[in-house]
Amino acid sequence: MTSGFGLVTIVCVARGRSAGLPSVVLGTLFWVVGVFGHPLWQWSRFSEGAGLPAFISSEAMAQSAAVPAFLFASIGAFASVYLLPGPNMTMGSEGAQSDSVRTGGGKRRSASAGAFRGATTSGAGSAGERALERRTRDSHLLAVVGFSLLLYSLWCIGEGPSLLRREIYLATDGNEFVLRLTWPASLIVALVVLVVGYVSTSMTVRVAALGMSLIWYLSLLSVGTRMSCTFPLILGVLVLYRALAPARYGLSRIRPGGVLGAALLLVLAVASFGVILTARVNPHGLLNLTSLFTEVAQSQDGLSEPLKQLVSSIAASYPIVEQSMNMHVDSSILFGNANPLPGTANPADLERLWPYEWVPLAFVGTWYAATGPIGQIALFGLMAWIPGQLFANLKRGRWGSAAYMAVGFAILLGILSIQYSSRMPWRILSVVVVLMVIAYLVREHRPAATWETRSFLRPLPSRNSWTGSPSPVGYNHRGHSGSAGVGAQLRTHDI
Repeated sequence: MTSGFGLVTIVCVARGRSAGLPSVVLGTLFWVVGVFGHPLWQWSRFSEGAGLPAFISSEAMAQSAAVPAFLFASIGAFASVYLLPGPNMTMGSEGAQSDSVRTGGGKRRSASAGAFRGATTSGAGSAGERALERRTRDSHLLAVVGFSLLLYSLWCIGEGPSLLRREIYLATDGNEFVLRLTWPASLIVALVVLVVGYVSTSMTVRVAALGMSLIWYLSLLSVGTRMSCTFPLILGVLVLYRALAPARYGLSRIRPGGVLGAALLLVLAVASFGVILTARVNPHGLLNLTSLFTEVAQSQDGLSEPLKQLVSSIAASYPIVEQSMNMHVDSSILFGNANPLPGTANPADLERLWPYEWVPLAFVGTWYAATGPIGQIALFGLMAWIPGQLFANLKRGRWGSAAYMAVGFAILLGILSIQYSSRMPWRILSVVVVLMVIAYLVREHRPAATWETRSFLRPLPSRNSWTGSPSPVGYNHRGHSGSAGVGAQLRTHDI
């Protein structure tokens, strides 16, 4: 039943309700772990890639207490899609009707279809105004990169001088208060900068953002945190999406170079996990990073063992959820941790898998045990709806391409919910709520039809082959008008 419901929801999203993309991703994550968690854990548990002891087994799907927790969370995430803005919903005083124009190929196209790629009517748009707008947008994006640099500086202060050379895993010698203050906000901003660097059309912004992302990736990798794997993983997914997306006018075109680049980035994510596990038992730090990569590259197992360890690290959430449901954490503890203010969290020892005190209980399991199916559907439906609404708000503004960072937040919330106790998912959710409100306040109040017409399966904005900038709708790559009606009215905005 859950599989059928999820399939129907995915079809609805693919046919135009693109604001539901974060919800579909989150629901699919829960569904995959609930259905395949048991065989994957049984296959990989002896690889020593998870903190859970390998002798802890799990029940098959038909007998496992974890399956209802995962599937009800999946149902809640899928159901939230239908509470998000659809293609016919409008906002503001403008009407949803849009005039149809005829393209040079003879097909009718709504003027709002181009607006999904950032196009708007250009009644008052001159070349000078467009150039000024691009410079303003680039300055805002560079400010985000600068903010990430500031957070990185504070994070380094929190880590201390041992960031360069460290003998013991997690043995920081910096300011612990500053370290807690900047984490995980610094990670979120760093991932936003990564997406900005990939989708931006400004070479200055791209170099600055991708350079900052590379610094974050290497630094997090050097201290042995699993979150460093998200950088090559997210970038690989973005590259693969652009490589496989249909070309303009619906023509199918697979870009072999993009597919190969995405494959190499995914391989790098697997190799990074091997480096992380090696760093945790050896001297590590930025100055030892080369030797860690060398040790992984010279391993006789190649990438097969890091891959199995990565699978083990994720699949361990299945038996952890089973054990979490047996611990019967009181609901007052779970609700109390929802307060995002520093110093308000309940003691972490209350959500540990004793006697393995280093293993946190999984929020998916403790919440289901405390509130039942209705509470599970309600909470994780809300957890999926908030990134979806953030996606919708960003799409209705001039930062359309940045909307895809909401998908990253959905993935992050899902991973934290299946592998960490309640405090961490609540904190990330509070950050997403703040971003959702900000995106609502700064968005352009225009009809949903102006951004919702096209499927999320369509490509990211294409680039002019001569200048590297986005090509306006109605113009070919040489700048000649393919349709005077469209070319004269629409202009492209891209992040």
